[in-house]
Parts: sequence; C-alpha cells; structure tokens
Amino acid sequence: MIARAGSGEPGVSMSLAGYSLNSKRMRVVTVGSVSGVDYNTVFNFRQSDGAVWAFYAGGNIVQGFLIGTIAGTALEWEYLQLTRSGTRDKGTSSCMLVRVPDSGLLRLTESFRGLSRFGSGVNVLEEIWE
Repeated sequence: MIARAGSGEPGVSMSLAGYSLNSKRMRVVTVGSVSGVDYNTVFNFRQSDGAVWAFYAGGNIVQGFLIGTIAGTALEWEYLQLTRSGTRDKGTSSCMLVRVPDSGLLRLTESFRGLSRFGSGVNVLEEIWE
C-alpha cells in the first residue's frame, strides 16, 4: 500500500517539508515479485534542490543508478542496473516518502515498471540509522 498525503493511513506522518535525501542510506525491506533488487541491496542517495539520484548495490545488484526529481513527498525516477547474472535492467518508478513515527526514519514506497523486461511491482525501502 502506498501512503499518499492526506490519506489518513494510521501510524504514518505526511509532513516532510524541507526534508532532504542528501547523504541518506536506505535498505530494501519489501521486494516486489519481479524486482531485481533484494534484501541485501543498499541505496546511497544524493539530492540538490529538486534533483535526486542514487547509486545502489548489493545482493542481486552489481551496480545500479537512478536519477529523477522530488517534489514534497513525491519522487519520479528512471533506473538502470546490472544484475549478478549480467542482465542490464532499466525502468521507471513513482515513489512516496513518509516518516515512520515510531522510529523517525524515512520509508520510501516505490512503484516500478520495467522497460527492459516484463513486469511491474512495489518495493519498500527504509532509512538506515547510522
């Protein structure tokens, strides 16, 4: 389930005004059925104004890169990744950010659509506390 601003989903805060993903690390906590990433994949984000990008690797992913935009709690990006089997995957994603009140950490829900292979799905990433 994707939390949307004003959705009233219990236990999730929708206020992220002025929040930056710059230098944030996130790990995969829920994997879509046709996803290339897995529970060992870690994302390293950067952000400058409305631009956001990340390098990611681990598990099934040798190296991945995404680039896109962020506006409030909504993100849109394109991704390109190389899997351990040597497959190059690419696709698009629409995402929503929320802050989990119990931990104060960020949760990102990604709805992805593969462009180089058939399928779509949902992954969930959570901020790594360091």
